[in-house]
Amino acid sequence: MTLEQFLAQIVVSVSANAIYGFLRTRLAKSREVNAEKIKKELAAFLNIKNAEIAAEKIINFLAINGDIEIKGSKIFAKNSIFYSSDKSTKFSLEESRSETKKTRIDVGKGAQIKGQGGAAIKQNENGSISFST
Repeated sequence: MTLEQFLAQIVVSVSANAIYGFLRTRLAKSREVNAEKIKKELAAFLNIKNAEIAAEKIINFLAINGDIEIKGSKIFAKNSIFYSSDKSTKFSLEESRSETKKTRIDVGKGAQIKGQGGAAIKQNENGSISFST
């Protein structure tokens, strides 16, 4: 076995253990667990780390069914980027860059932007940035 194969196995094992622990905690009180419940629990949280995301025109991060965390990532859309939360959800950006052709939000090391309870941030097409609740 090569070092790369060994490390790949470790990553798969660690990921599987993390998912198992997450689901076990979330579904511990359920008497019956099925695929739909598992899908719903996994969909309730989106964690984006060290990603590069790009779109031709618009990106919308809508925390409607669960929380969205973005860390160490670069996000680019030519016209607009929109982050929003619902009444019971939240979004956060940490150590990330969110950029359009006219605006840029840099969240530096140790810094974080959070929105919850219906809060939203929009990098508008006209070059302005809007904050709302």
